[in-house]
Amino acid sequence: MIAGTARGIRLRTVRGLGARPTSDRVRETLFAILQPVLPDATFLDLYAGSGAVGIEALSRGARQALFVERHPGQVRVLVANLGATGLRERAEVWRREVSDALADLARQGRHFDVAFLDPPYGRDLVPATLPALVPVVEPGGLAVAEHHRRDRVPEAAGSLRRVRETTVGETVLSFYRREEQGGRPDGAHAGNAGEGLAE
Repeated sequence: MIAGTARGIRLRTVRGLGARPTSDRVRETLFAILQPVLPDATFLDLYAGSGAVGIEALSRGARQALFVERHPGQVRVLVANLGATGLRERAEVWRREVSDALADLARQGRHFDVAFLDPPYGRDLVPATLPALVPVVEPGGLAVAEHHRRDRVPEAAGSLRRVRETTVGETVLSFYRREEQGGRPDGAHAGNAGEGLAE
């Protein structure tokens, strides 16, 4: 179930396909930290699966969300979940590989206040994806990577600098803020809230 305007709705999930939905406990921790930056934010949900994280972001006040997921079965469930929550009009869904989607977003000059990535564990996809995220995260905005505690992730990727790391059981949430040249945030609303992310 999710919180916010769509509170209490139970989302569908897909079994198999290597799916590992973000647990309720991890999601609760994530949004307790992100809540100050969500109102009117643009949200990017990568490796989106059933869409639970991006849908909760919309439910908690994000203005718009783009979901990227390559598995057709997961995409069908994601679209059904958006319909069940009444949030479809504020969402885009791309059935694409994440690397291709990020390249297209960069070419289009699209930017997001918050980007979330939850790739399969143990495949080094967080360090592979973060550099491609730099041009699509607003200066001062946030990227959040969910990964296993044994997975190695970088302290920085280009202008994305890790500002917080929170562990929930075997799962780690690593928060990165995009800095402008010279290492200072530009004052975007997500960046201002990000100033309070340090533990």
